[in-house]
Amino acid sequence: MPKNDKKALTLLDPAEYNNAYELFADLAMDHLFAAAVLNNDLDGAIYVDNVKRPQSGFMSTKELQFLAGNPDNPAFNAGLKQVWQETIFMGHAPGATLEAIDLVFTGDSWQHQLKALFGDWRWPPIPNHARHYCLTGAGLEWQTLVPEGYVVQQLAPLLLVGQPDGQIPFILDFRQRKVKGGL
Repeated sequence: MPKNDKKALTLLDPAEYNNAYELFADLAMDHLFAAAVLNNDLDGAIYVDNVKRPQSGFMSTKELQFLAGNPDNPAFNAGLKQVWQETIFMGHAPGATLEAIDLVFTGDSWQHQLKALFGDWRWPPIPNHARHYCLTGAGLEWQTLVPEGYVVQQLAPLLLVGQPDGQIPFILDFRQRKVKGGL
């Protein structure tokens, strides 16, 4: 799809991903795949409604797909449905063949648009709410479960120095960009 600020849906060039940082910021803080695509450390595709000032966006990776921004954007949603027909509904994602679509968005923000976007394709979706756990009190003494000779440490930039390619270095890059004003 040609690049044009006035089109309803534009595929960004990886050099333009920084234009979508703010749009995907919340998702990138919780999902390393999104952060890695924004950093150009993982193959992905980002579609937005406006190259310079995106208000609605879709990101696709080999693992997850993300919706961000304004869900009530009829022109973007019509273009998105067409892109989905040509890509993820056919099992195509950057660097992978999809067997399922794992679509992520913040809260219920896009929930009311899913039926229109998916149409009759494998409808209805199976919701899967992300969960995390915080151990804040007495109970599980996890320190006793750490094997002898191992140490559990908080993830810090100094621990990432010297990690081999393909490990966790993109986390450091993403957080450095945030500190430098990226997010």
